[in-house]
Amino acid sequence: HELHGAQAVLMVEDVKKTVEFYCDVLGFHLDFDWGSPPTHARVSSGDREDASAARIRFQKAEPSTLVQKTSYIYMHIGTGMDELCQEFKSRGVEIVEEPNDKPWGRQFGIRDINGYVLSLRTSG
Repeated sequence: HELHGAQAVLMVEDVKKTVEFYCDVLGFHLDFDWGSPPTHARVSSGDREDASAARIRFQKAEPSTLVQKTSYIYMHIGTGMDELCQEFKSRGVEIVEEPNDKPWGRQFGIRDINGYVLSLRTSG
């Protein structure tokens, strides 16, 4: 029995707009989308051929089934955290936590267009 990686699946109202935000604003790459308009898609960042790539899937949900966002995505980054935060700010991304040092490493947080929070951190 082996488990290999995990991918968050975020329920969103508009998959196309979400993919555009993640690709055009946050710098992810589209791996695939399904449907026209898309009802399911996956984006990734980093070395997309490596198992360590950051991958997130989006699934269309009807507005009546969307629930309050009660979790967040924890993502590891290499170097340049402060510069990345500044770059996101310049693109209009909502920063919910400025870069700061924690016992487990340096981190900052952003909110996507659906209200999901991504907490980005370096290894500590």
